[in-house]
Amino acid sequence: MPREFDFVKASNLFVVGNTGVRIDPEAYCEHGATAAAVFLFGARQRTPESTQRIDTIVPRCVMAELIGTLQAQIRRTDGEAALSQFLDDVDTFAAEADTALEQLHTERRDCCEAGFRTHGREHTCGEAGGQR
Repeated sequence: MPREFDFVKASNLFVVGNTGVRIDPEAYCEHGATAAAVFLFGARQRTPESTQRIDTIVPRCVMAELIGTLQAQIRRTDGEAALSQFLDDVDTFAAEADTALEQLHTERRDCCEAGFRTHGREHTCGEAGGQR
């Protein structure tokens, strides 16, 4: 598929109010890199009272293309200062996520959903008491 822009008219947009993301160890792109499971929480513009969750798998190469294109559009539309602010915001969120993920690991809550939800007391992943 050639890399080119196309004009797409938006209709009844899904307005995202919250997100989640994790690397999915079972999903890979054609380059062999793991993909990101991206979870979008929001509602359709025409029916904002009806919230939804949309689960997607996005290969990292596609994510890089998406983020790179967004950066180019921010620079072109809003200027270099706006792009710098966006990148600073990304760095801030990355640092916060690093801290939170390290805490989950220290608490042995990052191996399975049961461990996460029970603060490491119960596990369904075969980890006896969360001991790794």
